[in-house]
Amino acid sequence: MRKSIALLALAVCVAAAPAFAQRHKRPSPEERAATAARAMAEQVKTAFNQKNAAALAALYTPDGLLIGIDGTMAHGPDEIERAEGDFITNLGTYTFDYELKEAHPIGNGVWAVLVSAITSNFSNGPTTRHTHVSEILVPVKGGKWKIRMTHASADIPLPPVQR
Repeated sequence: MRKSIALLALAVCVAAAPAFAQRHKRPSPEERAATAARAMAEQVKTAFNQKNAAALAALYTPDGLLIGIDGTMAHGPDEIERAEGDFITNLGTYTFDYELKEAHPIGNGVWAVLVSAITSNFSNGPTTRHTHVSEILVPVKGGKWKIRMTHASADIPLPPVQR
């Protein structure tokens, strides 16, 4: 009887091992990179759709860099907030969304490529413009991530700045 119970217990352990291992499998570095990139992209999406330049700037490191579609650079939170505020103002009424194309670990950070989609009432009517965005994320205290650098590029020029 004891042998039967021991064999039954062993069979249950062997049968349950794959399910246990699958449940406790550590994500690969690529999976962790994609998770971090998606989480950051969701924060950017929320801030953009709320037209909140301060919230966008707060996602950057103190020495963060934003390189705009036209090549202009904004260094640090104050300049980034001004640049994002101007961009938001020039767009008028819009919606922002994104698609994560790829994400990879790079050192202790993450390099991500996304395509953003901004739908707005441009001068030629409602239009969706796609921008290719490359970002480098770095970990900060508390297990959070910040943007170290963003570079945006597009084939279609944005509307002129209205001052």
